Amino acid sequence: MKTRYLLILLISLFCLAPPAEARKVSTKHKTTRTTARSGKSSKKKGRKHAPAIEMDTICVQCNDSAQGDLINMIQYAGFDKKANSSKESFFISNSCDRTLRGIAVNLTYTTLDGRELHSRDIEIECEVPPGVSRNITIPAWDTQKSFYYHQSAPPAKGGCTPFEVTIHTHRFTLDRLPAPADSLSGH
Repeated sequence: MKTRYLLILLISLFCLAPPAEARKVSTKHKTTRTTARSGKSSKKKGRKHAPAIEMDTICVQCNDSAQGDLINMIQYAGFDKKANSSKESFFISNSCDRTLRGIAVNLTYTTLDGRELHSRDIEIECEVPPGVSRNITIPAWDTQKSFYYHQSAPPAKGGCTPFEVTIHTHRFTLDRLPAPADSLSGH
């Protein structure tokens, strides 16, 4: 009987007790933005969403088959990541008639026999004028420096694993084409 009263008393106290204050837990999310001009990363504290698209640009989603011609005008080449490097780089070539302002890509890293090592999505701010290529540098996925891109110089001491990379474009941002002069004058 005593156990029953004790149990009821504890439940009553628990229900009537003031709620404890929630503790604020701070978590830090790193977002890396890379610019082609400076080649330096700028970390924006607290950013939790993609940057707003400026009014004088358009965003092309790469799953939109109607934009196929534009999608094929953005190409990648010259990937490089040495074993002892904390950065990786590649060239973005822009064959369209507008300046490329930003790009969101997926990079998938695989062994030479096709086994996936890592995959990541990254947004890159850049400025690639029409008909031009720019070298882009981003932080390396291989933080322990035990992998190298198979076409980069192999390490002298060995012990590192070569990898391949595939780059898929999710979306990109281009400058808008200026409105024709006739439509501005109202004729």
